[in-house]
Amino acid sequence: MIERDLAHIEQVLVRSHASARDNSAFPLSYWHDRLSRIKDGGQLWGVHLRKIDTLQRLLNGALPQS
Repeated sequence: MIERDLAHIEQVLVRSHASARDNSAFPLSYWHDRLSRIKDGGQLWGVHLRKIDTLQRLLNGALPQS
């Protein structure tokens, strides 16, 4: 399940065309929260943590700074 969730998030954030990301029903903050919930849920392997960290860095670069 973790692999499926991470693959879906990666598909939306990394592999989708920019206009598809911009027109997503969910704001970037949703994906950031979802990654945090997965990470906080525990029972993760190193590969999961590395992928989550990579996706969070990508999101941090995409989220507007307030």
